[in-house]
Parts: sequence; structure tokens; C-alpha cells
Amino acid sequence: MSWATLATRIAYSLRMFVRHRQAVAALCQQGVDEARQLVPEQLYQRGIRVLILDFDGVLAPHADPYPLPCLHPWLLDCLRVFGTAQVFVLSNKPMPIRIAHFAATYPGLRWVQATRKKPYPDGLQQVLAETGVSAQQALLLDDRLLTGMLACCLAGTQGIYIRRPYVNWRHNPIREWFFMTLRGLERAGAWWFAV
Repeated sequence: MSWATLATRIAYSLRMFVRHRQAVAALCQQGVDEARQLVPEQLYQRGIRVLILDFDGVLAPHADPYPLPCLHPWLLDCLRVFGTAQVFVLSNKPMPIRIAHFAATYPGLRWVQATRKKPYPDGLQQVLAETGVSAQQALLLDDRLLTGMLACCLAGTQGIYIRRPYVNWRHNPIREWFFMTLRGLERAGAWWFAV
């Protein structure tokens, strides 16, 4: 990604955050610690028909190639409840090793390869177009307010904020510190606008 593209995405994120600050703040307050706290059957009973998962922080620490083993039963439950064609991974880092692992381990689960990264709503809109469900029947789990949760606000989908993302300080201390700092700044901004 070029510096110009990154700068454009950051400027867009900040503009959209100011515009949707109340909604982002509400999503921050209603978050859960980790994805496994969510029971797929209960989500389905709430009217959710499509489940969309971020990867980094939600399924594994940043830059890890595979989801954590502790999430395997939960992912299988999600596929059983929603159906393999209704569960997606929407990551800003769709590495080939990750896609290959999911194809071998969770056949039918699909990766969304959007042209523009979150917070642009392109990936969520692509999922809605592919599945034909309404925006309110789609749910994204993400650990970032100014990417995933903001994308939900822009696309009109539901979102659940993951408050305690998975991290690996031993393997990626600088990267983890960077993203923890970003998350802290996002939460501070959401708190500021919530009061």
C-alpha cells in the first residue's frame, strides 16, 4: 500500500468517525471480551443470518497465519448454525497462507477480498450482495473501532466490538504495541464522544 493510499484511508476514517461518533461509541460500550463469548444459536435467534469475522485480534494475534486452536470448536459451531456459505472472514490482511488454511480446515467458509480496506464498507457490501440478506441480518466481529466498527456504521450492518483482542507480545512486540496504542486512542475518542 502506498503512503498516499494510507493517508487517504486515515483521513476518510477520521471524517467518518466524526460523522458517526455516537454510533461508534455505542458499539464500543456494547462490546464483548472475545468472540467465544457469543453463542451462535443466540445470534441466529436474534435474526443474524450472516456472520463476518475479522482475523487479526479476533481469531489470532496479529500476523499469525492460523486461528488459535481454542477457537476451532467455536468456528465449527458457527458453520453448523449459519451454514458454510454464510460465514465470512473480512480481514485487511488476507494472506494466502490464511486463506489456504481456512479452505482446508473449514471448507465453504469464504474470505472477502474487497478492493478497499476497512473502514470502507466495500467488503461488507460485497457480502450483502453475495448473500442477499439485509444489512441488519449481517454481523461483523472486529477488534478495531475505526476500521471494522466504523465500516458497520457505514454499511448499516450490525457489529460487535471485541474488547480483548488476542495478542502475542513475544513474537511481535512492536506490532502489538502499535495496535494496542491505536485501540487505546480509538477507545479514548469513543469515550470522549459518548459523554
